[in-house]
Amino acid sequence: RIPCSFVFSVSSSCVNSWFFDIQCFKTTNPRRPRNLRFKRIRRVKDEGEFSNRFILLFSITLIFFLAGFARLYDLQVIRGSYFQVLAEGNRIRRIPIKAPRGEILGRNGEVLARNIPRYNAAKFSTGGVITDLKEISREEAFKIQTEESDSTSLIVDVSREYPLGAAGAHLLGYVNEASAEEKDKEIVCPKEQKSPYERVYEIGDLVGRGGIEEEYECVLRGVNGEELVEVDARGRIVRSIGRKEPIVGKSLKLSIDASLQRVS
Repeated sequence: RIPCSFVFSVSSSCVNSWFFDIQCFKTTNPRRPRNLRFKRIRRVKDEGEFSNRFILLFSITLIFFLAGFARLYDLQVIRGSYFQVLAEGNRIRRIPIKAPRGEILGRNGEVLARNIPRYNAAKFSTGGVITDLKEISREEAFKIQTEESDSTSLIVDVSREYPLGAAGAHLLGYVNEASAEEKDKEIVCPKEQKSPYERVYEIGDLVGRGGIEEEYECVLRGVNGEELVEVDARGRIVRSIGRKEPIVGKSLKLSIDASLQRVS
């Protein structure tokens, strides 16, 4: 260290100079350089901490961005077609149109078996196909038609009525819905009742059980049609895309006299 007196003796011109001030400051304030050194180190540390925090924040932001981009790529590109099919299935519904069975007539043209309206509440899958049908009353059907937003949930088809009642039950037989085992099963017909149409039992189809209804099932039974409709988010029909008309079953004329059958 150079004392202030020595510096002053060497160069008196430096008394008021910056050199003299600095040297005297260093001599009279020995702790000052150490404080400056500590501040300089602290500043370097602060800059290093700020840099580390910035790198950490940038890394986290980059990870979230890459994760979001990967998810978006998966939804739009990899599984885009899958979700498009789901969306189309929810937007388009296949409404079955049940084919009426042929009537059974007596010798004089009296109706022994005829069709009457039947009302069903339907449930649809995500693909727009009916998965369940539940028969409801006419009043319930009217309520659905007037109050419910989903108009496609009401399916109107036909049931069977026998004017002779119990008098013709053993002869005519009866009908009921196809069982789970019969669903999607191809109808096997005798050679004399062969039909050019390939027919299988679908959900809600009526099947003849016993008597004329069962014996001439392939004659009396028609071919179902369907209608493709577009619906909105609430299930209301927007427009009809296409329609396939059903083919009505053939009627049978028996040699039975209905009046004599009632008496007997």
